[in-house]
Amino acid sequence: MKIASLLICLIACINGIHAQVFTIKDGSVNTGSGMFYDSGGKDGKYSGGENFVLTVNAGSENRNLVMNFTKFTLAEGDWLSVYDGNSTDAAQIDIFSNKNPLNGDLKASNSALTFVFHSESGNLGDGWEAYILSDTKSSQHTLLKGHSEGGVLLIYSLRGLKNENDAEFLNSQLMKLDYVHNSEVHFLDENIFVTVSSEEYTFKIKDFILSLESELGYKISIDFLRSENRAHNDSN
Repeated sequence: MKIASLLICLIACINGIHAQVFTIKDGSVNTGSGMFYDSGGKDGKYSGGENFVLTVNAGSENRNLVMNFTKFTLAEGDWLSVYDGNSTDAAQIDIFSNKNPLNGDLKASNSALTFVFHSESGNLGDGWEAYILSDTKSSQHTLLKGHSEGGVLLIYSLRGLKNENDAEFLNSQLMKLDYVHNSEVHFLDENIFVTVSSEEYTFKIKDFILSLESELGYKISIDFLRSENRAHNDSN
């Protein structure tokens, strides 16, 4: 599992350089994909005396929001409180700290999560890194059903696609590849889910989709977000 996690992070660093990036601040953001960091960003540290409230919204009530935390390191006394909704009036999921770290998937019961971050004066910390994902509730059911035979699920963000017909075209072309077990291209959610037999196809999928720009007649942008071992997940 440690080797797999390191591989996922390595691929994300190489392929996800141009993904949408959001840092903790006061306010709200609407996005179906991207990266979420503390105020220090990817490589920096957050500062002491910070107090922020940020709502991350998937943009539609028909979308499920998932935040996958791959790094979480806070200084003593600092904390991140998470609420299951678009304000602090929603149900509190938990308060995370160095003694109660946040790792893995954080799933909203709807389309939004609200984060409240506090750091003590004088503290510095490495903070966190999380992948932002969303998909429609109907497509999530289809994906889980389609991936019951196992394999590796590759998840990408996709921006620039102009309509549903082009999404269907990309999906039909992906399904023609011998190494693709199943795929779902979501126009509104701006993401792609592809199940393959091995993680070695991560780069090939991205290159293949970009090669279809000539047939689409315009440019698109695709970034790898993460992978999931479906065989492992389905066995639990």
